[in-house]
Amino acid sequence: MPFEVLGKKRESLTYQAEAYKTLVREYLESEGYASRTDSYHEGHLPDIILTHTSEQSAELWVECKATKISPSDKELKKELLHYLMEKDKRMKENVKVMVFATHVAKQKDFQKIFTKKHGPKLIPEWLADAISELKEEEKETITTMDEKKLVDFFLGVDIKIAEPDWLKRVTAEKNRRNRLSTDRYVDDLHARSKRLSEPINESIELITSMLELAHPDVIYRAVTNKLKTKDKIYSYFTASNIETPPFTFFPEKNQISTFCDFDERNSLTKIIKKDSITKLSLSKGEVSPQNIHAILNMHLRRIFWKKGLLRISNKYIYFFPALEKDGKIEDREVEFMPGKKKNVVHVQRMDNGTIHHVFHHAVELVPQRLWDKTFLKIKPTKVFTLDGKTPLEGQKKRLIEEKYRNPMYNRNPAQILEVNFWQSFLSQTNNFEKEKEYWFDEIKFGKLLTTVSPCRPKIQIDTDQTKLGEY
Repeated sequence: MPFEVLGKKRESLTYQAEAYKTLVREYLESEGYASRTDSYHEGHLPDIILTHTSEQSAELWVECKATKISPSDKELKKELLHYLMEKDKRMKENVKVMVFATHVAKQKDFQKIFTKKHGPKLIPEWLADAISELKEEEKETITTMDEKKLVDFFLGVDIKIAEPDWLKRVTAEKNRRNRLSTDRYVDDLHARSKRLSEPINESIELITSMLELAHPDVIYRAVTNKLKTKDKIYSYFTASNIETPPFTFFPEKNQISTFCDFDERNSLTKIIKKDSITKLSLSKGEVSPQNIHAILNMHLRRIFWKKGLLRISNKYIYFFPALEKDGKIEDREVEFMPGKKKNVVHVQRMDNGTIHHVFHHAVELVPQRLWDKTFLKIKPTKVFTLDGKTPLEGQKKRLIEEKYRNPMYNRNPAQILEVNFWQSFLSQTNNFEKEKEYWFDEIKFGKLLTTVSPCRPKIQIDTDQTKLGEY
């Protein structure tokens, strides 16, 4: 674990967490990093996820602690263990984890633990108390993990000790002279972009891939009576052949959260303490972004599933399975607006009639909170299978995908058509392959977010004009 104290030590001062995170982000941007996502909006584990302009495939996950840290900081240990599990779950290799804090106690003890000489022995002992307080499934994940993998992860974490005032001063200086800083990069790019022709002075409507999403402003929360785990809740209703609304479950408090009111229509009322029901307002900030994200995803997945879509495990990617008739896999069409259909599954066969692969039009659908509103980000993609329902991964997928790397599929008109198809399918059709649930009408898919630009870009360019690809 590289350990670095930036700037001069001073008396410890408290600093607001979000303000400190902003300073850290600006400092890293001055080093050539670009912010990709923020936990405040995205609801993910790292405080900030960034990529460097020189290597955009690699990710930097940053944890910001606007306080003092020490070797005995059990919460820090648990947070870093969650980073390890998140990295392992996402199967991401090209990830760097960095911790920023304002001060450090017992720095020499910290540094000794994370040396290559002492780390393999000290790190497992140092983590023991934090591991013992993890949830059972998390504890099992860590204890069954290869110890070398655990040690290597912690040896690779960077810890930066930096006071807010130092970050402000250094960021300002770097932005003034550092060629890799975001501000300098923007200035250089702006200067070079002047070589492009002037846009047409005519207004144009720009269409984004952000779909307006309306959902209840209230989350209902209640404590369960006798059922203390999510598996037991599912088993209870499965045995009774009763369908429940989507919900999240917090085992520490035996607490269920859902968008659906605990009334006579909600089967979850059978397992809750009715005097424990509470209502939490999203618009008043009574629910954290992470919880909004989790609950909304549970409800969206149910709607997409009943519309006939399958989801790739641990991803936000959805696709239609192929049709199967008399044991034979066939193409599939779906209606995406009244009277209009689109072929969403293409079975590609070899000359002898056997299946080479099945191509599925697919989409990544990620809910996002922006400007106190919720949107669904639509990102068209492709899924390939051999049996019409099990996505291919790894080398098999790459070999097939190469055949589809034709520029015509990536041109704006093609992408806009795909985005419009998914928007129409979600918002203009009421076709459900499985029985529609009573609360579905509480979640409404609207129009794509648009904006008007006063200038229209040129469609045709001169042969000697600089193209965007040159940047």
